Amino acid sequence: MENTQTVSNGFYNIILALVLGIFLFVVLTGVKEYFKDRKRKKLVMQLKKGDSVWTSDNKKAKVIAKYDDHIDVKFDDGKKASYTPDSIYLEKRTDTKK
Repeated sequence: MENTQTVSNGFYNIILALVLGIFLFVVLTGVKEYFKDRKRKKLVMQLKKGDSVWTSDNKKAKVIAKYDDHIDVKFDDGKKASYTPDSIYLEKRTDTKK
């Protein structure tokens, strides 16, 4: 009977260690992304007219006006559009799929 209890305790310890490891990985990865995104948003809010940016659809544009809730941009082909600050990046995104 002792042997069975020892095996079951060992099994639960392994499961607990795996769950704890997964939890820590998710939390630490999320915290890193949170601060990275926070820094990006702060830099986006400091943009000025004429600054080059990348939009969420990976198109390069120039800032023509900045407001609290959106940023107006002009593309190289002359088209204009408005984007939310969350959709503006300071460098080309590499995490998109085409």
